Amino acid sequence: MADDQTEHECHFSRSFDNRKFILAHRRKRLNSAPTRFLQTDHEIHHENTRKNLRDLKGCEPWNNGSGETKRGRPVSCTSTLLMGVQQLQHQRKLKDKVTQTRKIKHENIYRGLLRSLLHPLGAPDDTVGLRPGDLLDHLREVFEVDHEDHELYIMEESPHRPYNMQVNIVVLEANGLRSSDFSEDICNCYCLLTLHHPTRGKSSLQNSPKNMSPRLSPRNSHRSSPMTSPEASPRLLSRNGSPQHSPRTASPMFGSKGNCSGSGSLDSEVLRTSTIKNCSHPKWNEEFTLDIEDYLTDEIQIFLCDHDQQVKQEKHHSVKNFLSVLKHSNSSDGSDGENGYVGKITIPIREIAALGSDDWYDIMVMGAKGRTRAIGKCHLKMGISYKQDFEDVCQFSSEDYYQAYRQFLQYTYRKSKASRSIADIYGSLTLKDHRILQMFAEAHRISKLSQAIVNVICLLEMQSEEGYLELGEGNLHVALDNLRMTWATMQIGQKNLLDRMPLTDIEISNYRKVAAKYIHQKGDIVFDLPELFPPTLENLNIMKSKLSAIVQLLGLDLWQPDCEAKKEISEKIVKKLQEDASRWIDEELGDIEERSPEIKDKVLPEIERLTNLVDVVNSHCTVLPVLKQFYHNFSINYYRLVSFAVEKKISTMCVTIMEKMNTYKKRYNSYPVNIMLASRQTLRLYFSTRKLHLTIRDNISRRDVFRLNIHHYQEWFEVSMVYWLQTFKSECIQRMEKALEIDKDVVVVTNLVKYSHSSVDVLSCFSQVIEEWRKIDFRDPDCAVIGVTKITDIICDGARLYAEKIHTILERNCYYDDKLNAEFDVNDRLCITLNNIEHVRMYLSGLPSLLAWDNVVMMISTRYDNDSTGNQALATLQRLVDLSNDEILIKSAKLLEQICEKMKVDIERYMEIFTKKEPKKVSSVDKFLGYLNTNLQTLNSQLMPDIYPYVNEQLWELILKSLNKQLLTGQQLDYYDKMKMHLRAITYFFQRTGLGEQQLYNTLYDDFKTRLDDNSKKSEELMLQYYNHLATDVVTPTECYGHLAFKAAYMEETRGNVTIYVTVLRGNDLPGLDASGYSDPYVEVSLQPHRLFGFSRCQKTHVVKQTLNPVFNITFQFPNVSKEALNKPGTCILFSVFDHDTIGRDDFAGEVVVHMPTILKIGMDKSMDRMPAIIMPLKRPKRPLEGPFTILAQRDWDKDAKKFIYDRSRFIDHQPKRTDKYNNAGKGFFSNFFANLS
Repeated sequence: MADDQTEHECHFSRSFDNRKFILAHRRKRLNSAPTRFLQTDHEIHHENTRKNLRDLKGCEPWNNGSGETKRGRPVSCTSTLLMGVQQLQHQRKLKDKVTQTRKIKHENIYRGLLRSLLHPLGAPDDTVGLRPGDLLDHLREVFEVDHEDHELYIMEESPHRPYNMQVNIVVLEANGLRSSDFSEDICNCYCLLTLHHPTRGKSSLQNSPKNMSPRLSPRNSHRSSPMTSPEASPRLLSRNGSPQHSPRTASPMFGSKGNCSGSGSLDSEVLRTSTIKNCSHPKWNEEFTLDIEDYLTDEIQIFLCDHDQQVKQEKHHSVKNFLSVLKHSNSSDGSDGENGYVGKITIPIREIAALGSDDWYDIMVMGAKGRTRAIGKCHLKMGISYKQDFEDVCQFSSEDYYQAYRQFLQYTYRKSKASRSIADIYGSLTLKDHRILQMFAEAHRISKLSQAIVNVICLLEMQSEEGYLELGEGNLHVALDNLRMTWATMQIGQKNLLDRMPLTDIEISNYRKVAAKYIHQKGDIVFDLPELFPPTLENLNIMKSKLSAIVQLLGLDLWQPDCEAKKEISEKIVKKLQEDASRWIDEELGDIEERSPEIKDKVLPEIERLTNLVDVVNSHCTVLPVLKQFYHNFSINYYRLVSFAVEKKISTMCVTIMEKMNTYKKRYNSYPVNIMLASRQTLRLYFSTRKLHLTIRDNISRRDVFRLNIHHYQEWFEVSMVYWLQTFKSECIQRMEKALEIDKDVVVVTNLVKYSHSSVDVLSCFSQVIEEWRKIDFRDPDCAVIGVTKITDIICDGARLYAEKIHTILERNCYYDDKLNAEFDVNDRLCITLNNIEHVRMYLSGLPSLLAWDNVVMMISTRYDNDSTGNQALATLQRLVDLSNDEILIKSAKLLEQICEKMKVDIERYMEIFTKKEPKKVSSVDKFLGYLNTNLQTLNSQLMPDIYPYVNEQLWELILKSLNKQLLTGQQLDYYDKMKMHLRAITYFFQRTGLGEQQLYNTLYDDFKTRLDDNSKKSEELMLQYYNHLATDVVTPTECYGHLAFKAAYMEETRGNVTIYVTVLRGNDLPGLDASGYSDPYVEVSLQPHRLFGFSRCQKTHVVKQTLNPVFNITFQFPNVSKEALNKPGTCILFSVFDHDTIGRDDFAGEVVVHMPTILKIGMDKSMDRMPAIIMPLKRPKRPLEGPFTILAQRDWDKDAKKFIYDRSRFIDHQPKRTDKYNNAGKGFFSNFFANLS
């Protein structure tokens, strides 16, 4: 430090030149606070003069304003001014002299960079080493300017103070917006922007305390609010120089709450963002530019407004001027949100950083009690630059930035060539380089994208120069990453194409030219790369490291469609890729052939090796996104090239191997083991080939599919398909037998088991066969129909075989009844065995969907263009399933019947308790129901839902048959009443087991119930039922015994009685019962049943000798007959015709039964002669096998029943044969009858 000071003193003493002093002073002024930086030229000159004198005398600078120094006396003002004038004159002469001789490279750019450091647009960085004054020496070193020239440049550029500046504002977003009373979210927000100029004049508007200064969020910045910052405007300072901190300081735009008017102007331009509707977190991302008039005093004011509230207030008065916002915000009650005004941000221009600002600012509003508060935050980006369209300002473009960046880059490379790696967080430059260029770019509005692309262009040019190739590789990657990120950022949120790519044609052209040259130089390294096929992770990493720069260069959308650079590098990569793939597949196919003389059937190891190779090729052809994307950067379809390179040779080898395998199968056709082994090998090869075909098909376009040889792969395996199906059937049978053997050792440990392992294994085998067929997926219609039919037949045969084997096992094991000669109980193992059959049978119903019958039928119909062909195939498939299903159902039904027969013995044994031994005991049926409950619970818990209802119904029918069989006859009536009660208990039990009414009340139940009801009736009711049946029987008799004509009527009497009148008219064609062929007929008339009409005796007609057509004309009366009995069903008038014999019993000829309710009523004024005659055939009754007669015949304990049976047996058992020759003798009956009546 002392040496430097001595050097300066010697320099000033020799030439009286204060250029060093001016430079030091300028550095100090640039690094000082803004209030000291911005001084007038007169103040600068006066201070320079005083400093020169102090330096010459060795005095220290003043530390206060009293005019005294630390050492020596104060210099008079007059002498100071004289010396300053002399120095200034000397400097101007020296400047003119040196200007004529000095020449530096890119002088204009050097001046622009120097000016950006001397007069930074915005608050400079106060970091030691990065202050504008600290960067001047570094700039001199970069441009290789000597000290004297550098000082003169500083002197020349110092007076050129910046003017015609503008502030660039990007309104990004707002967050956390609330209304002034924090009641609801803000919606439909927009911003108004203006630049406030307080020095223009006074405003007529009253000040308002609403608009307070914003402050940054504590989490985003440590700076205080601009309006409350200690570095406030000089106009706000107090007399003693201290800043005012009152929170009620008046804003330049709005006055205080009193009537004090603020100063300022409203003539500045007002800009507005778009309106974001229905959002409390609006995002604008809009850029605005405002002109700066006074750097020290101008302020940015941003007003946040709510569009909906303003529209409500101004429904009939449209206010488009910014003054409306000011008026709305001039409310005295502090209610800011009612008129659309929400809050305000105020930012002084002087506080915007020279490198730009990117911060969150508080949106401030004045509360009801005069307290300011933040109602949200707004994200802003701001920067100061020269006006781009102003002619008096020296403009610099991206071309100038290119020259500057290249100068810095060359300097950095020369300096760092042998010392360090350049690439760091600042790219290829140092922090000082980066800061100088950034200030220069910000001042002249050179975009981030232009800066990034210039960096890349310069680095690419440096790469082509000898000596910098390896040194700049890492720097290039850093620059390319920065360019890519900047490029991606520009695409977000930009709707306009020009906004997404703000590059000039010169920039794009330079990029293409330099990048193409770099790619051409790097293209030869492709042939030095490792093998491109098969791809490995190590080789891929090497390729990415070698070609990553080229990939990033080609990845930017700055190239023309017919880019020669991309085409050149792509052709080289494609050539190497094809050569590597072809060489690799040839080597692999050469290793497949079996050359060992010890192996006779060489096709087996060859097909195994080929299958493994196909799997490897398929893995290499399967798309890896990383690999695909890498080659896509060069417009190369990697997997298409690889697929075509390998599939043709693979297809040729597959055809050759399959021809050998078909020959092998024909030779060993009689040896199932060889066929099964060969089928497995060919099936594995088929699946691998099919998978490879699908992979290759996905890698190419539809037009290229027909160019593939592997596209016809199914034709190579058509012969093998028959052997595959044969192998499937053999494996199914073997697996089924093995599963049944395992089932022998199965022990049931829980009642949750519904079926055993055998059925699961069988269905698993069926599913595996179907899945294998799905994988085979033959697309040829004929092969598909054959295969589906064969698969269906295999499964159906397997299901039938399984049911037969289960049936055989059950019979051999006595239905798992281990307790011989004991009670048969249904156990879990028996139920599981039954479930196994049903489980397998149900699988058949799903075959149409599992095997896709509809698709196969459609394929074959389309193939032959005939629907009948498809329908025949479908009918064949359905017939196979139906036949197998019916056979299994028959087997299952037989098994269930045999199980029920096993239970029948115990059922009848328990049934005897309440039918024969203790019928009158109510609890006698409990043991029977307990036995049923135990077995039905087992059936219900273990049987499948489809089997249990059928078993339950079968068991119910068995019980009904047994009940009907064991029911006693001829018992007392109370016996049958008890049996009815037992039947109800059993019916209710089965109803609870799940039987429906249709199954419960079947024909067996109705018959048994009818039998119970008949046996429980009284004898009188049975007699009425018997006679009712005789009277209503209208069946024509098979043999004619003649006819009887009569009349019947009744007449009412007193006390509810009637008198029945019966007139027996005549008989016709009666049977001859005597030896002569004739009879001596007479008629007995009686009222039946006799028990109801015991007071009315039987009446007879007279006997007519030797005739078959007797005439009687006799009327009988039966008085005092109850009218109730007259109308009761079953009461009748019985006409019995006998042949009178002198010796022995009279022979019975026949009878006529007339239903009593059918006879007519006769009045008091009428006679029987006026009643119509009735002619009815004679019938001979037969002994019924069931019904009332049988029941009455069994009632030995009832006298009336015994008498009834005795009387009726006289007619039933004694029916002599007629002795006459019946020859339609009644032909003239009606004419004779009516003649006699007349």
